[in-house]
Amino acid sequence: MSDCRRVRIVLALRPEDRSESERRLVASHVACCVDCAARVHEYERQDRLLAYATQVDTPPPRWESLLARIKGGQKGWTIGARAGAILRSALALAAIVALIAGLSAMFRQMSGLPSVQPAAFEPTRAPTETLVPTPTLVPTAIPIPTETPVPATPTANPLSVPLATTFGYGIEAQVLVDPEGVAEAIRDLGFGWLKQEVRWAKIEPAKGTYDWEGLDAIVASCNEAGIHVLLSVTEAPAWARGGKAGVGPPDDPQDLADLAGAVASRYRGRVRAYEIWSGQNVQSAWEGAPVSAETYVVLLRCAYEAIKAADPDAIVVSGALTPTGVDDGEWAIDDLAYLQQMYGAGLKDACDAVGVHPSGYANPPDVYYRQGDFDPARVFDDHRVFFFRNTMEDSYTVMVQNGDGDKAVWATEFGWGTTDGMGTEPNPGYDYTADIDEDQQAEYIVGAYVWAKEWGHAGAMFLSNLNAASVLGAEDAAAKFSIVHEDGSPRPAYVALREMAK
Repeated sequence: MSDCRRVRIVLALRPEDRSESERRLVASHVACCVDCAARVHEYERQDRLLAYATQVDTPPPRWESLLARIKGGQKGWTIGARAGAILRSALALAAIVALIAGLSAMFRQMSGLPSVQPAAFEPTRAPTETLVPTPTLVPTAIPIPTETPVPATPTANPLSVPLATTFGYGIEAQVLVDPEGVAEAIRDLGFGWLKQEVRWAKIEPAKGTYDWEGLDAIVASCNEAGIHVLLSVTEAPAWARGGKAGVGPPDDPQDLADLAGAVASRYRGRVRAYEIWSGQNVQSAWEGAPVSAETYVVLLRCAYEAIKAADPDAIVVSGALTPTGVDDGEWAIDDLAYLQQMYGAGLKDACDAVGVHPSGYANPPDVYYRQGDFDPARVFDDHRVFFFRNTMEDSYTVMVQNGDGDKAVWATEFGWGTTDGMGTEPNPGYDYTADIDEDQQAEYIVGAYVWAKEWGHAGAMFLSNLNAASVLGAEDAAAKFSIVHEDGSPRPAYVALREMAK
Protein backbone atom coordinates (compact mmCIF):
# COMPACT_ATOMS: atom_id res chain seq x y z
CA MET A 1 0.00 0.00 0.00
CA SER A 2 1.40 3.43 -0.94
CA ASP A 3 2.09 6.11 1.67
CA CYS A 4 -0.57 8.30 0.02
CA ARG A 5 -3.17 5.55 0.50
CA ARG A 6 -2.10 4.99 4.12
CA VAL A 7 -2.39 8.69 4.85
CA ARG A 8 -5.85 8.82 3.25
CA ILE A 9 -6.99 5.93 5.43
CA VAL A 10 -5.60 7.51 8.60
CA LEU A 11 -7.28 10.83 7.77
CA ALA A 12 -10.64 9.08 7.60
CA LEU A 13 -10.29 8.36 11.32
CA ARG A 14 -11.41 10.89 13.88
CA PRO A 15 -8.34 12.82 15.12
CA GLU A 16 -8.76 11.45 18.63
CA ASP A 17 -8.77 7.88 17.27
CA ARG A 18 -5.40 8.19 15.53
CA SER A 19 -2.43 6.53 17.19
CA GLU A 20 0.85 8.35 17.78
CA SER A 21 2.52 6.38 14.98
CA GLU A 22 -0.32 7.29 12.59
CA ARG A 23 0.03 10.96 13.48
CA ARG A 24 3.76 10.78 12.81
CA LEU A 25 3.11 9.11 9.46
CA VAL A 26 0.79 11.91 8.40
CA ALA A 27 3.17 14.63 9.57
CA SER A 28 6.22 13.19 7.81
CA HIS A 29 4.37 12.40 4.59
CA VAL A 30 2.56 15.70 4.06
CA ALA A 31 5.87 17.50 4.42
CA CYS A 32 6.85 16.12 1.02
CA CYS A 33 3.49 15.55 -0.68
CA VAL A 34 1.48 18.57 -1.79
CA ASP A 35 -1.65 16.58 -2.64
CA CYS A 36 -1.85 14.94 0.77
CA ALA A 37 -1.10 18.24 2.50
CA ALA A 38 -4.15 19.71 0.75
CA ARG A 39 -6.20 16.71 1.84
CA VAL A 40 -5.12 17.25 5.46
CA HIS A 41 -6.26 20.87 5.25
CA GLU A 42 -9.64 19.80 3.85
CA TYR A 43 -10.18 17.19 6.58
CA GLU A 44 -9.24 19.71 9.29
CA ARG A 45 -11.73 22.19 7.86
CA GLN A 46 -14.48 19.55 7.87
CA ASP A 47 -13.57 18.55 11.45
CA ARG A 48 -14.03 22.15 12.56
CA LEU A 49 -17.35 22.46 10.73
CA LEU A 50 -18.63 19.22 12.20
CA ALA A 51 -17.48 20.18 15.69
CA TYR A 52 -19.45 23.41 15.33
CA ALA A 53 -22.51 21.51 14.02
CA THR A 54 -22.58 19.23 17.06
CA GLN A 55 -22.89 22.28 19.32
CA VAL A 56 -26.09 23.45 17.62
CA ASP A 57 -29.33 22.44 19.33
CA THR A 58 -31.17 21.70 16.07
CA PRO A 59 -29.52 18.87 14.12
CA PRO A 60 -28.40 19.69 10.57
CA PRO A 61 -30.26 18.19 7.58
CA ARG A 62 -29.97 14.44 7.60
CA TRP A 63 -28.30 13.96 4.22
CA GLU A 64 -25.65 16.65 4.79
CA SER A 65 -24.83 15.26 8.23
CA LEU A 66 -24.29 11.79 6.80
CA LEU A 67 -21.97 13.14 4.12
CA ALA A 68 -20.01 14.96 6.81
CA ARG A 69 -19.71 11.72 8.73
CA ILE A 70 -18.46 9.92 5.64
CA LYS A 71 -15.87 12.52 4.68
CA GLY A 72 -14.60 13.24 8.17
CA GLY A 73 -14.97 9.87 9.88
CA GLN A 74 -17.07 11.61 12.54
CA LYS A 75 -20.13 10.35 14.34
CA GLY A 76 -21.95 13.71 14.40
CA TRP A 77 -25.72 13.81 13.90
CA THR A 78 -26.24 10.40 12.30
CA ILE A 79 -28.83 7.70 12.03
CA GLY A 80 -26.73 5.68 14.50
CA ALA A 81 -26.86 8.52 17.04
CA ARG A 82 -30.61 8.93 16.62
CA ALA A 83 -31.12 5.18 16.88
CA GLY A 84 -29.07 5.22 20.08
CA ALA A 85 -31.35 7.90 21.48
CA ILE A 86 -34.38 5.84 20.46
CA LEU A 87 -32.89 2.80 22.18
CA ARG A 88 -32.26 4.72 25.39
CA SER A 89 -35.82 6.07 25.31
CA ALA A 90 -37.19 2.57 24.73
CA LEU A 91 -35.24 1.21 27.69
CA ALA A 92 -36.51 4.02 29.91
CA LEU A 93 -40.09 3.42 28.75
CA ALA A 94 -39.76 -0.31 29.42
CA ALA A 95 -38.56 0.42 32.94
CA ILE A 96 -41.52 2.77 33.55
CA VAL A 97 -43.99 0.17 32.22
CA ALA A 98 -42.49 -2.49 34.47
CA LEU A 99 -42.66 -0.17 37.49
CA ILE A 100 -46.31 0.72 36.84
CA ALA A 101 -47.20 -2.96 36.38
CA GLY A 102 -45.48 -3.84 39.66
CA LEU A 103 -47.24 -1.09 41.59
CA SER A 104 -50.57 -2.10 40.05
CA ALA A 105 -50.10 -5.72 41.05
CA MET A 106 -49.15 -4.73 44.58
CA PHE A 107 -52.20 -2.49 44.85
CA ARG A 108 -54.52 -5.26 43.63
CA GLN A 109 -53.02 -7.72 46.09
CA MET A 110 -53.46 -5.29 48.98
CA SER A 111 -57.03 -4.43 47.97
CA GLY A 112 -58.08 -8.04 47.40
CA LEU A 113 -58.94 -7.45 43.73
CA PRO A 114 -58.32 -10.30 41.28
CA SER A 115 -55.02 -10.09 39.42
CA VAL A 116 -55.22 -9.26 35.71
CA GLN A 117 -52.41 -10.58 33.50
CA PRO A 118 -51.09 -7.93 31.11
CA ALA A 119 -50.59 -8.67 27.42
CA ALA A 120 -47.35 -10.47 26.59
CA PHE A 121 -44.49 -8.01 26.57
CA GLU A 122 -41.02 -8.68 25.21
CA PRO A 123 -38.58 -6.38 27.03
CA THR A 124 -35.98 -4.66 24.92
CA ARG A 125 -32.68 -6.47 25.35
CA ALA A 126 -29.76 -4.22 26.16
CA PRO A 127 -27.27 -4.10 23.31
CA THR A 128 -24.17 -6.27 23.52
CA GLU A 129 -21.16 -4.31 24.69
CA THR A 130 -19.15 -3.21 21.67
CA LEU A 131 -15.42 -2.88 22.03
CA VAL A 132 -13.66 0.05 20.38
CA PRO A 133 -12.72 -1.14 16.88
CA THR A 134 -9.07 -1.23 15.97
CA PRO A 135 -8.19 1.38 13.33
CA THR A 136 -6.48 -0.93 10.88
CA LEU A 137 -9.21 -0.99 8.27
CA VAL A 138 -11.04 2.25 7.65
CA PRO A 139 -14.58 1.77 6.42
CA THR A 140 -17.07 4.59 6.34
CA ALA A 141 -20.73 5.08 7.10
CA ILE A 142 -23.23 4.52 4.33
CA PRO A 143 -26.08 7.00 3.89
CA ILE A 144 -29.47 5.45 4.34
CA PRO A 145 -31.59 7.07 1.64
CA THR A 146 -34.91 6.48 3.39
CA GLU A 147 -36.53 9.02 5.66
CA THR A 148 -37.37 6.52 8.42
CA PRO A 149 -34.29 5.42 10.40
CA VAL A 150 -33.79 1.71 10.93
CA PRO A 151 -34.10 1.05 14.68
CA ALA A 152 -30.91 -0.12 16.32
CA THR A 153 -32.93 -2.10 18.86
CA PRO A 154 -31.98 -5.80 18.66
CA THR A 155 -34.52 -8.37 17.60
CA ALA A 156 -36.65 -9.74 20.42
CA ASN A 157 -35.64 -13.35 19.85
CA PRO A 158 -32.11 -14.73 19.45
CA LEU A 159 -30.89 -15.29 15.91
CA SER A 160 -32.21 -18.58 14.63
CA VAL A 161 -29.79 -21.00 13.04
CA PRO A 162 -30.34 -20.91 9.29
CA LEU A 163 -30.01 -24.11 7.29
CA ALA A 164 -26.98 -24.33 5.03
CA THR A 165 -29.36 -24.77 2.10
CA THR A 166 -31.45 -21.66 2.79
CA PHE A 167 -31.22 -18.88 0.22
CA GLY A 168 -29.93 -15.65 1.72
CA TYR A 169 -29.12 -12.07 0.68
CA GLY A 170 -25.61 -11.13 1.73
CA ILE A 171 -22.96 -8.51 1.05
CA GLU A 172 -19.30 -7.71 1.72
CA ALA A 173 -18.38 -4.39 3.29
CA GLN A 174 -15.61 -2.37 4.91
CA VAL A 175 -16.88 -2.40 8.47
CA LEU A 176 -14.46 -1.64 11.27
CA VAL A 177 -14.69 2.10 11.91
CA ASP A 178 -18.50 2.14 11.90
CA PRO A 179 -19.96 -1.36 12.40
CA GLU A 180 -23.34 0.05 13.45
CA GLY A 181 -23.60 2.26 10.36
CA VAL A 182 -22.82 -0.63 8.03
CA ALA A 183 -25.35 -2.82 9.86
CA GLU A 184 -27.95 -0.07 9.34
CA ALA A 185 -27.21 -0.02 5.61
CA ILE A 186 -27.52 -3.81 5.35
CA ARG A 187 -30.86 -3.64 7.15
CA ASP A 188 -31.93 -0.81 4.84
CA LEU A 189 -31.17 -3.03 1.85
CA GLY A 190 -33.33 -5.77 3.36
CA PHE A 191 -30.34 -8.13 3.48
CA GLY A 192 -29.63 -10.64 6.22
CA TRP A 193 -25.95 -11.59 5.86
CA LEU A 194 -22.54 -9.90 6.11
CA LYS A 195 -19.32 -11.53 4.90
CA GLN A 196 -16.21 -10.47 6.80
CA GLU A 197 -12.75 -11.58 5.77
CA VAL A 198 -10.58 -12.75 8.68
CA ARG A 199 -6.91 -12.49 7.90
CA TRP A 200 -5.39 -15.11 10.13
CA ALA A 201 -2.12 -13.17 10.43
CA LYS A 202 -4.07 -10.26 11.89
CA ILE A 203 -6.22 -12.18 14.36
CA GLU A 204 -3.39 -14.43 15.68
CA PRO A 205 -0.08 -12.55 15.31
CA ALA A 206 1.66 -15.13 17.50
CA LYS A 207 0.68 -18.70 18.31
CA GLY A 208 -2.13 -18.65 20.89
CA THR A 209 -2.20 -14.83 21.10
CA TYR A 210 -5.46 -13.43 19.72
CA ASP A 211 -6.62 -9.92 18.84
CA TRP A 212 -10.42 -10.00 19.11
CA GLU A 213 -11.13 -6.27 19.25
CA GLY A 214 -12.24 -5.63 15.68
CA LEU A 215 -14.17 -8.89 15.29
CA ASP A 216 -15.96 -8.37 18.59
CA ALA A 217 -17.31 -5.03 17.35
CA ILE A 218 -18.43 -6.45 14.01
CA VAL A 219 -20.13 -9.52 15.49
CA ALA A 220 -21.85 -7.47 18.19
CA SER A 221 -23.25 -4.89 15.75
CA CYS A 222 -24.53 -7.60 13.40
CA ASN A 223 -26.15 -9.59 16.20
CA GLU A 224 -27.87 -6.48 17.52
CA ALA A 225 -29.22 -5.78 14.04
CA GLY A 226 -30.32 -9.39 13.40
CA ILE A 227 -27.73 -9.92 10.65
CA HIS A 228 -26.02 -13.28 10.18
CA VAL A 229 -22.23 -13.34 9.81
CA LEU A 230 -19.98 -15.37 7.51
CA LEU A 231 -16.30 -15.24 8.48
CA SER A 232 -13.91 -16.07 5.64
CA VAL A 233 -10.54 -17.23 6.99
CA THR A 234 -7.45 -16.71 4.80
CA GLU A 235 -3.71 -15.93 4.87
CA ALA A 236 -1.67 -17.90 7.37
CA PRO A 237 0.79 -15.84 9.44
CA ALA A 238 4.53 -16.17 8.87
CA TRP A 239 4.98 -18.03 12.16
CA ALA A 240 2.71 -20.83 10.80
CA ARG A 241 4.57 -20.95 7.47
CA GLY A 242 8.14 -21.36 8.63
CA GLY A 243 8.79 -17.71 7.79
CA LYS A 244 7.90 -18.11 4.11
CA ALA A 245 6.85 -14.89 2.40
CA GLY A 246 3.59 -14.40 0.54
CA VAL A 247 0.03 -15.54 1.05
CA GLY A 248 -0.42 -19.24 1.59
CA PRO A 249 -1.45 -22.16 3.81
CA PRO A 250 0.13 -23.19 7.14
CA ASP A 251 2.76 -25.90 7.26
CA ASP A 252 0.73 -27.74 9.91
CA PRO A 253 -3.08 -27.92 9.40
CA GLN A 254 -3.50 -28.22 13.17
CA ASP A 255 -2.50 -24.57 13.53
CA LEU A 256 -5.53 -23.56 11.46
CA ALA A 257 -7.71 -26.00 13.40
CA ASP A 258 -6.60 -24.35 16.65
CA LEU A 259 -7.53 -20.91 15.30
CA ALA A 260 -10.86 -22.10 13.91
CA GLY A 261 -11.75 -23.74 17.19
CA ALA A 262 -10.86 -20.61 19.16
CA VAL A 263 -12.97 -18.38 16.90
CA ALA A 264 -15.94 -20.75 16.91
CA SER A 265 -15.78 -21.07 20.71
CA ARG A 266 -15.73 -17.32 21.21
CA TYR A 267 -18.60 -16.67 18.79
CA ARG A 268 -20.64 -19.81 19.36
CA GLY A 269 -24.23 -19.12 18.31
CA ARG A 270 -23.32 -15.62 17.13
CA VAL A 271 -21.33 -16.35 13.95
CA ARG A 272 -23.42 -18.52 11.67
CA ALA A 273 -20.95 -19.63 9.01
CA TYR A 274 -17.24 -20.00 8.24
CA GLU A 275 -15.56 -20.13 4.85
CA ILE A 276 -12.18 -21.84 4.98
CA TRP A 277 -9.78 -20.15 2.55
CA SER A 278 -10.53 -18.60 -0.84
CA GLY A 279 -9.20 -19.08 -4.38
CA GLN A 280 -6.95 -21.95 -3.31
CA ASN A 281 -6.88 -23.33 -6.87
CA VAL A 282 -4.66 -20.39 -7.88
CA GLN A 283 -1.01 -20.09 -6.83
CA SER A 284 -1.44 -16.46 -5.73
CA ALA A 285 -3.64 -17.64 -2.83
CA TRP A 286 -1.55 -20.75 -2.10
CA GLU A 287 2.02 -19.46 -2.15
CA GLY A 288 4.85 -21.50 -0.76
CA ALA A 289 3.26 -24.84 -1.62
CA PRO A 290 2.11 -26.66 -4.78
CA VAL A 291 -1.52 -26.05 -5.73
CA SER A 292 -3.22 -29.21 -4.48
CA ALA A 293 -6.86 -30.12 -3.85
CA GLU A 294 -5.80 -33.03 -1.65
CA THR A 295 -3.72 -30.79 0.61
CA TYR A 296 -6.53 -28.27 0.82
CA VAL A 297 -9.15 -30.85 1.84
CA VAL A 298 -6.88 -31.99 4.69
CA LEU A 299 -6.74 -28.35 5.84
CA LEU A 300 -10.51 -27.96 5.46
CA ARG A 301 -11.29 -31.16 7.35
CA CYS A 302 -9.15 -30.14 10.32
CA ALA A 303 -10.88 -26.77 10.50
CA TYR A 304 -14.31 -28.37 9.99
CA GLU A 305 -13.86 -30.75 12.90
CA ALA A 306 -12.58 -28.00 15.20
CA ILE A 307 -15.48 -25.69 14.35
CA LYS A 308 -18.10 -28.39 14.80
CA ALA A 309 -16.60 -29.39 18.15
CA ALA A 310 -16.91 -25.79 19.36
CA ASP A 311 -20.24 -24.91 17.68
CA PRO A 312 -22.13 -27.87 16.15
CA ASP A 313 -24.72 -25.56 14.56
CA ALA A 314 -22.16 -23.49 12.62
CA ILE A 315 -22.10 -23.84 8.83
CA VAL A 316 -18.73 -24.64 7.23
CA VAL A 317 -18.34 -23.57 3.60
CA SER A 318 -15.54 -24.86 1.40
CA GLY A 319 -13.22 -22.16 0.11
CA ALA A 320 -14.64 -20.62 -3.05
CA LEU A 321 -12.61 -21.39 -6.16
CA THR A 322 -11.46 -18.84 -8.73
CA PRO A 323 -12.76 -19.44 -12.27
CA THR A 324 -9.59 -19.12 -14.36
CA GLY A 325 -9.83 -21.20 -17.53
CA VAL A 326 -6.16 -22.05 -16.85
CA ASP A 327 -5.28 -25.63 -15.94
CA ASP A 328 -1.50 -25.95 -15.98
CA GLY A 329 -1.29 -27.47 -12.51
CA GLU A 330 1.33 -24.92 -11.48
CA TRP A 331 -0.11 -21.41 -11.77
CA ALA A 332 -3.69 -22.62 -11.49
CA ILE A 333 -6.00 -25.60 -11.73
CA ASP A 334 -9.32 -25.14 -13.51
CA ASP A 335 -12.04 -24.54 -10.94
CA LEU A 336 -14.27 -27.41 -12.05
CA ALA A 337 -11.32 -29.82 -12.28
CA TYR A 338 -10.15 -28.72 -8.83
CA LEU A 339 -13.66 -29.17 -7.40
CA GLN A 340 -13.73 -32.72 -8.74
CA GLN A 341 -10.33 -33.35 -7.18
CA MET A 342 -11.65 -32.01 -3.87
CA TYR A 343 -14.45 -34.56 -3.98
CA GLY A 344 -11.92 -37.26 -4.74
CA ALA A 345 -10.09 -36.21 -1.57
CA GLY A 346 -13.23 -36.42 0.61
CA LEU A 347 -14.88 -32.99 0.33
CA LYS A 348 -18.38 -34.38 0.82
CA ASP A 349 -17.76 -35.13 4.51
CA ALA A 350 -15.76 -31.98 5.23
CA CYS A 351 -18.21 -29.14 4.56
CA ASP A 352 -21.87 -28.14 4.78
CA ALA A 353 -21.93 -26.01 1.60
CA VAL A 354 -19.72 -25.44 -1.43
CA GLY A 355 -18.28 -21.98 -2.05
CA VAL A 356 -17.93 -20.44 -5.51
CA HIS A 357 -16.93 -17.08 -7.00
CA PRO A 358 -19.25 -16.61 -10.00
CA SER A 359 -17.64 -13.66 -11.75
CA GLY A 360 -19.98 -11.90 -14.16
CA TYR A 361 -17.50 -9.53 -15.84
CA ALA A 362 -19.76 -7.48 -18.17
CA ASN A 363 -22.10 -10.34 -19.10
CA PRO A 364 -25.77 -10.72 -18.06
CA PRO A 365 -26.37 -13.07 -15.11
CA ASP A 366 -28.97 -15.24 -16.84
CA VAL A 367 -26.86 -16.10 -19.91
CA TYR A 368 -25.45 -19.63 -20.03
CA TYR A 369 -22.38 -19.57 -22.27
CA ARG A 370 -21.76 -22.57 -24.50
CA GLN A 371 -19.27 -21.55 -27.17
CA GLY A 372 -18.23 -18.79 -29.56
CA ASP A 373 -17.91 -15.06 -28.97
CA PHE A 374 -20.89 -13.74 -27.03
CA ASP A 375 -20.33 -10.11 -28.07
CA PRO A 376 -17.74 -9.43 -30.84
CA ALA A 377 -17.62 -5.76 -29.79
CA ARG A 378 -15.83 -6.55 -26.50
CA VAL A 379 -13.67 -9.11 -24.69
CA PHE A 380 -14.02 -11.24 -21.54
CA ASP A 381 -16.97 -13.10 -23.03
CA ASP A 382 -15.56 -16.05 -24.98
CA HIS A 383 -15.17 -18.61 -22.17
CA ARG A 384 -17.49 -20.05 -19.52
CA VAL A 385 -15.43 -18.55 -16.66
CA PHE A 386 -16.67 -15.06 -17.62
CA PHE A 387 -20.32 -15.97 -16.97
CA PHE A 388 -22.06 -15.95 -13.59
CA ARG A 389 -24.62 -18.60 -14.47
CA ASN A 390 -22.05 -21.06 -15.83
CA THR A 391 -20.04 -21.02 -12.61
CA MET A 392 -23.15 -21.58 -10.50
CA GLU A 393 -24.69 -24.33 -12.62
CA ASP A 394 -21.49 -26.13 -13.62
CA SER A 395 -20.26 -26.28 -10.01
CA TYR A 396 -23.56 -27.74 -8.91
CA THR A 397 -23.35 -30.33 -11.69
CA VAL A 398 -20.04 -31.56 -10.25
CA MET A 399 -21.67 -31.71 -6.81
CA VAL A 400 -24.55 -33.83 -8.16
CA GLN A 401 -22.14 -36.14 -9.97
CA ASN A 402 -20.47 -36.79 -6.62
CA GLY A 403 -23.71 -37.49 -4.76
CA ASP A 404 -23.69 -34.12 -3.02
CA GLY A 405 -26.66 -32.43 -4.66
CA ASP A 406 -28.41 -31.88 -1.33
CA LYS A 407 -25.91 -29.15 -0.48
CA ALA A 408 -26.27 -25.57 -1.68
CA VAL A 409 -23.91 -23.47 -3.74
CA TRP A 410 -22.78 -20.41 -1.77
CA ALA A 411 -21.64 -17.48 -3.91
CA THR A 412 -19.26 -16.00 -1.34
CA GLU A 413 -18.21 -13.24 -3.72
CA PHE A 414 -19.81 -11.94 -6.92
CA GLY A 415 -20.62 -8.64 -8.54
CA TRP A 416 -20.49 -6.37 -11.55
CA GLY A 417 -18.16 -3.39 -11.71
CA THR A 418 -18.46 -0.21 -13.74
CA THR A 419 -16.45 2.99 -14.06
CA ASP A 420 -19.64 4.88 -14.90
CA GLY A 421 -20.20 7.71 -12.44
CA MET A 422 -16.81 7.16 -10.79
CA GLY A 423 -14.77 9.72 -12.76
CA THR A 424 -11.92 7.24 -13.28
CA GLU A 425 -10.54 4.92 -15.94
CA PRO A 426 -10.63 1.11 -15.63
CA ASN A 427 -7.89 -0.40 -13.50
CA PRO A 428 -5.34 -2.65 -15.25
CA GLY A 429 -6.93 -6.03 -15.87
CA TYR A 430 -10.42 -4.65 -15.28
CA ASP A 431 -11.07 -3.20 -18.74
CA TYR A 432 -14.52 -4.77 -18.77
CA THR A 433 -15.69 -2.28 -16.12
CA ALA A 434 -15.99 0.25 -18.96
CA ASP A 435 -18.40 -2.01 -20.86
CA ILE A 436 -21.51 -1.47 -18.72
CA ASP A 437 -23.03 1.60 -17.07
CA GLU A 438 -24.49 2.07 -13.60
CA ASP A 439 -28.01 1.15 -14.68
CA GLN A 440 -26.77 -2.13 -16.16
CA GLN A 441 -24.78 -2.80 -12.99
CA ALA A 442 -28.01 -2.46 -11.02
CA GLU A 443 -29.93 -4.62 -13.48
CA TYR A 444 -27.34 -7.41 -13.48
CA ILE A 445 -26.92 -7.55 -9.70
CA VAL A 446 -30.67 -7.68 -9.10
CA GLY A 447 -31.00 -10.21 -11.91
CA ALA A 448 -28.38 -12.46 -10.29
CA TYR A 449 -30.27 -12.60 -7.00
CA VAL A 450 -33.58 -13.21 -8.77
CA TRP A 451 -32.16 -15.95 -11.01
CA ALA A 452 -30.33 -17.71 -8.15
CA LYS A 453 -33.37 -17.75 -5.89
CA GLU A 454 -35.56 -19.17 -8.66
CA TRP A 455 -32.86 -21.71 -9.58
CA GLY A 456 -33.27 -23.26 -6.14
CA HIS A 457 -29.75 -24.54 -5.44
CA ALA A 458 -28.16 -21.35 -4.12
CA GLY A 459 -27.53 -20.72 -0.44
CA ALA A 460 -26.38 -17.36 0.90
CA MET A 461 -25.03 -15.03 -1.79
CA PHE A 462 -22.59 -12.23 -1.00
CA LEU A 463 -22.37 -9.22 -3.26
CA SER A 464 -19.00 -7.53 -3.52
CA ASN A 465 -19.34 -4.87 -2.36
CA LEU A 466 -21.13 -2.23 -0.29
CA ASN A 467 -18.76 0.67 0.28
CA ALA A 468 -15.24 0.21 -1.11
CA ALA A 469 -15.54 3.45 -3.09
CA SER A 470 -16.16 5.60 -0.03
CA VAL A 471 -13.44 3.84 1.97
CA LEU A 472 -10.64 3.24 -0.53
CA GLY A 473 -11.39 5.98 -3.05
CA ALA A 474 -12.73 5.82 -6.59
CA GLU A 475 -9.35 4.92 -8.07
CA ASP A 476 -9.24 1.55 -6.31
CA ALA A 477 -10.25 -1.45 -8.41
CA ALA A 478 -12.76 -2.62 -5.79
CA ALA A 479 -14.47 0.78 -5.89
CA LYS A 480 -15.93 0.04 -9.32
CA PHE A 481 -17.92 -2.81 -7.78
CA SER A 482 -19.18 -0.69 -4.90
CA ILE A 483 -22.89 0.21 -4.72
CA VAL A 484 -22.17 3.65 -3.29
CA HIS A 485 -20.12 6.51 -4.74
CA GLU A 486 -16.94 7.91 -3.26
CA ASP A 487 -18.96 10.52 -1.34
CA GLY A 488 -21.15 7.76 0.11
CA SER A 489 -24.23 8.58 -1.95
CA PRO A 490 -26.08 5.54 -3.36
CA ARG A 491 -25.47 4.29 -6.88
CA PRO A 492 -28.47 2.96 -8.83
CA ALA A 493 -27.59 -0.57 -7.71
CA TYR A 494 -28.10 0.36 -4.05
CA VAL A 495 -31.55 1.76 -4.76
CA ALA A 496 -32.51 -1.20 -6.94
CA LEU A 497 -31.42 -3.72 -4.32
CA ARG A 498 -33.31 -1.92 -1.57
CA GLU A 499 -36.48 -1.94 -3.67
CA MET A 500 -36.06 -5.50 -4.95
CA ALA A 501 -38.73 -7.96 -3.82
CA LYS A 502 -37.18 -10.49 -1.44
